[in-house]
Amino acid sequence: MDQETIRLLVTGLLTASAGIGGAVIAGFFNRRNTHAVIRAGADAAEATRRHEKSLEHTQWLRDRKLAAYTTLMAQMQELDLLIQDTHKFPGSSDTIRIPELASKLGSDELMLLVPKKVDAGITSLFLGVRAMIAATESFPAGEEREAAYEKAADEFATRFVKLRSLIRKDLGVKD
Repeated sequence: MDQETIRLLVTGLLTASAGIGGAVIAGFFNRRNTHAVIRAGADAAEATRRHEKSLEHTQWLRDRKLAAYTTLMAQMQELDLLIQDTHKFPGSSDTIRIPELASKLGSDELMLLVPKKVDAGITSLFLGVRAMIAATESFPAGEEREAAYEKAADEFATRFVKLRSLIRKDLGVKD
């Protein structure tokens, strides 16, 4: 072997070993980058899952509140109409239904789901109902009874509107 051949072989071996070394180094960094990309993908998927779970819970809670609020408002309107009828026609058979219907107002589910401001509004509305019942039952027929009832009915209507506003705000309805 002459010197030229040896030089070519050494150059070839050095080139091959440099290529193999470069491939090993690139493979090491690519492996590390691949693990980082996989980890980032898993973290993003977990964040997406948590976000979807949170949205699902929020929607579930809103749906439950909406059902409870709808039931409450319907019961309140029915009770209001019943009290109006009892006021117009004292001694009617509807008088017996008032305490029964009033006792059914505000389910446990409603009381567990509502925020404090809405709970305060519901309590205020209950007080308005009591004032209307008291005005209907406490006074004999006449002007004094009418004045007491009108005052209680106006207060009930104001409290009803305020509660409806609180409920809309709680449900995220924009005016």
